[in-house]
Amino acid sequence: MTKDLSGSGRAVSLFGHGRLASRAGLPVVPDPALRSALLPLRHDPERLWADLPMIQLDPATAEAGHLIVTHREDPVGLLYDHLRTRLLQSLQERGWTRVAVAAPTRGCGASLVAANLALSLARRPSGRTVLMDMDLRAPSLAGLFGVDNPGRLRDVLTGAQPMEAHFLRLGRTLALGLNGRAEADSAELLQEPGTATALEALLEDLSPDVAIHDLPPVLESDDVLAFLPEVDGLLLVADGTRTTAAQVRECERLMKDRTQLLGVVLNRAEDSPATRRKGA
Repeated sequence: MTKDLSGSGRAVSLFGHGRLASRAGLPVVPDPALRSALLPLRHDPERLWADLPMIQLDPATAEAGHLIVTHREDPVGLLYDHLRTRLLQSLQERGWTRVAVAAPTRGCGASLVAANLALSLARRPSGRTVLMDMDLRAPSLAGLFGVDNPGRLRDVLTGAQPMEAHFLRLGRTLALGLNGRAEADSAELLQEPGTATALEALLEDLSPDVAIHDLPPVLESDDVLAFLPEVDGLLLVADGTRTTAAQVRECERLMKDRTQLLGVVLNRAEDSPATRRKGA
């Protein structure tokens, strides 16, 4: 099954396979003193969300970055809403919340899919969504959302900075964990026990319905493999003009017994509805 996800021939195909890997470790707070001081706040997610600095998404920035704020002006947004609904149903059936988005190689559009999926999820008035830029090698979400100097996500992942001093809020229901600096030791940072601890604590505090993690390419480093224990499943983003069947199979092999491959989003599919409408 394919669905158009852009005005230039993008499609999504969802199919489930693979097995879930158990998440290791217990939620331990990186800084007990800081945790204790903020404990009353931590027990009130609504207050924590309300206190996050709020940003506005400039319409020109959204258009330039192909971000879809509402499907009412762009039919492509409806296709992301379909993806959102199918993903939510899959997660709710299993009691899952944490989703990774990654591609076999760079340039397939994983960050754009992660951002638009998060925006679609955030359109639900009663739900909360967290979007984090975990592509520490080449962060790009801050640019997509038009945020200058978002700071280093590393400071949150190492416990050097509290989450509420770094995260931003877009609207009422979308929290953004952006990153302004590439990290040369990204794989090592993702494998640190303290990183898992910090992620567990911040997601416990924010209590989102869905947390989306934008990850680097699966086949270009070991970052994704290092991060898989922290998620319930992965959406793979393939490019219809460059991704090969062998690359998809290799990603499936790497995911096997490590996490659930939730589906494949196929970008730039030559036979998509948008392509046919344009007569391409």
